[in-house]
This record gives sequence, structure tokens and C-alpha cells, in this order.
Amino acid sequence: MKKIAFIIPIYINDFKFLYNIRDKIKCLNCFYDFYLIFSSQSELDSFQDKALYKCLIYDHDAIRFGKFEANPAGYKKFWALEHLNKTKDYDYYICPDAEIDFLLDNSNYEKVLSKVENFYRHKKIFGGKLEPHTKWERSINQGTRSFLGDEVSEHIKDKVGDDYWYWWSDLPVFRSDHLVDFLNKIRYYEKKFVLEFCHFDHNLYLGYLLYYHDFVFEKLTEKYSEFKKLTWSLEYYNPHDTKLLKKLINLNYGFSYVNNIVYKENSEFYEKQGTFIIYHLDRTNTKTSLSKIKY
Repeated sequence: MKKIAFIIPIYINDFKFLYNIRDKIKCLNCFYDFYLIFSSQSELDSFQDKALYKCLIYDHDAIRFGKFEANPAGYKKFWALEHLNKTKDYDYYICPDAEIDFLLDNSNYEKVLSKVENFYRHKKIFGGKLEPHTKWERSINQGTRSFLGDEVSEHIKDKVGDDYWYWWSDLPVFRSDHLVDFLNKIRYYEKKFVLEFCHFDHNLYLGYLLYYHDFVFEKLTEKYSEFKKLTWSLEYYNPHDTKLLKKLINLNYGFSYVNNIVYKENSEFYEKQGTFIIYHLDRTNTKTSLSKIKY
């Protein structure tokens, strides 16, 4: 039985990214199970590479849609996590978007398992301090922590605050033996459960880890002079001097999951650190505010 599964919510416009890594998925299938979560049977039928994946359908037409309320990707991920955790025996689930690439030399089972286990061993979450004008991202932070309930929300407000951004800073991984408790804590099983745009799926889990599993938050911008100019998560941390990146090694940062643009600038460094997923192949700007992103 494979111990790591990938859960990827997929939409027609993103099929091309998976077609581009067809040969890599063929290689990686010996290590991992890859689950694609489609929205309908017609979408699944139109996907050319269905034989390479385990395909599931989650029809989210019933989700409440509005200007900022729709979160189909979050629903797909939580539904798949709950479904697979009941029916399979994986230890970990990695939940990226579809706009990804793999570095095959760093993607074998032993290397990836080591990265995942180190994340749970070191218990660190990394983030940078937002600039004063980035109010949108602060509202996301507030909405995400509030979703976890008053007690947890106050803990996150005290230990992290709303000024620090950490979405996309690290590998979006979930540990299977946390899932029943985590989903209960976010009231997933209740009929009134509603995910809105501001409820970022993996950040909800990171908040759970901060409160219930003694994870700590590294306030990089305030705590370390090397990161005094960091005004975002590590998603777009792209220093010209790799000595600044090496500081993250000393802080036990994993480098598992790196933005496409950042990777291109220092590819040799990231490959040496064991980076195995390149993400956001659909984005070209080196600094993108959420308010400018179209989902």
C-alpha cells in the first residue's frame, strides 16, 4: 500500500498542465497514488489521461456562490480528504493545485517522505509581514482564523496576528491521523458547514496545527534581519543573494514546494535542497496580490 497520496482539484482549463507532465506521472505512479477531483462526469470524460490517475467526481453545483463566497477547490479537497481517509490507508495527503511540475530526481518516495516527516518533526510555519496597504490579505487571515472558533482564533491572533502572510509558504500536506479531529474541529460534518472564499483550506489546517499540535510560527520579517524586506509569504521570496536563502536552511525550512518564478532564478540551489514540486506555472508576475488573482 502506498503511504502518500496526491489530491488535485482539476478544472478543464488546467488540463494542459497535467498533460505537460504526463511522462513524469507515469514514473511517479510507482511511488504515489494521484487522485484528480473533477466537477462532473462530462469533465472527466473529456480528460485524455484518465488512465494515469484515480479519478473522483465531486459535483459542487449546490455550493453557495457569490462574489467572494465560492470556494469549490476547498470543498473538493476536504471532501476527498474525508472520503479517502475513510476508505484508504495513506499516512499523508499532499494537496497542490494542478498548475504544477515535478523534479523527478527529488521526487522518489524516500526523499519526499523525509521532507514530509521533517515538516511534522520541526513544527514550523513561516511567513512574512504584509505591507500596510494590503488589507485584502489581512481580511483573509481574519476569516480563516475566525472559522476555527473563538479560542483557536484568539490563539492565532496572539501568536501570529493578521499582519503575517503564510499562504503558499510551504508544502500543502495533511497527516491522515489528524483528519477526523481536524474535520470535526472545523465542523465539516455539520449540515451548516460553508466554506467561503476567505477560508483558505490549508491555512485552516495550519491554524489547527498551531493550536492543537504545538506548531510555532516564524515571524521572519521581524525576527531575522535577513528577511526585513519580506512583505509576503515565502511564495515570492526571491533574493539575488543565495546566502539569504541559506538562512532558511538553518531554520529547518523544507524547500519542498517552490513557486515557478522563484525556482527559475535559483534552480540549482533549490534542486540541491530537495525541492520536488514547482507550482503556479500559470502565473508570471513576481508579486501578485490576491485581489488581482482570478480564480
